[in-house]
Amino acid sequence: MKLSRIFTALMAAVGTQLPSCEYGAEYAVFKNYGVVCDENGKGIRDARVDIDEVDYEPVDSVRYERTREHYATEYTDRYGEFESEKEIYGAKSMTCRIITTKQGYEPDTNYFRVSASEFIGGNGDRDEGTATKKHIIILKKEIDKDE
Repeated sequence: MKLSRIFTALMAAVGTQLPSCEYGAEYAVFKNYGVVCDENGKGIRDARVDIDEVDYEPVDSVRYERTREHYATEYTDRYGEFESEKEIYGAKSMTCRIITTKQGYEPDTNYFRVSASEFIGGNGDRDEGTATKKHIIILKKEIDKDE
């Protein structure tokens, strides 16, 4: 165990990262925003918007072990708008799934991909920049099964 700590300290001192560490890894910021509305274009308040990572492309050819994660849960404001932001380490692009739910409406699932060409403002020193995606989600009213 003592040898492991010495090795970890030595690797940190020379700037090498172990696969389970985020220090020194390339990162990017993924921003998602948009509106959830009904079929008439009216914003839906308090709709739940869940964003999950489905797949990612690593910044280098080594695909280190990385768990897919729940990206965010947001609720729409009174205008039906939502916004989320997250830093992602070790990925230069990713595919996400958005699941939108609201009582009285049918759930909606959409997929989107953010690619490296969409990043803006990176500093070239592990900061890949920021990618922003706008989403317009239209929920359909649930059909009353008793009718």
